[in-house]
Amino acid sequence: MADDVRRAAYWLPQDHAARVLAEHVLAEAERRLSVRLEGTVRCVQGCARLTRALYNRLDRLAGAAPQPPVRAL
Repeated sequence: MADDVRRAAYWLPQDHAARVLAEHVLAEAERRLSVRLEGTVRCVQGCARLTRALYNRLDRLAGAAPQPPVRAL
């Protein structure tokens, strides 16, 4: 999921608000995922919130980012 957000943000200018926010969410995702998972309800809820935030960013980026060029086969 984070890779999809990263790819979508790549096509926006460096100073575009959607890209800046996406980079913030990605940094937070990396920070959270670097911690060992515990298998507790609290840990699962945190992962669910992170997944929801990443999907939210991807949805917003999809509307803001230009479509990447299609390469011919």
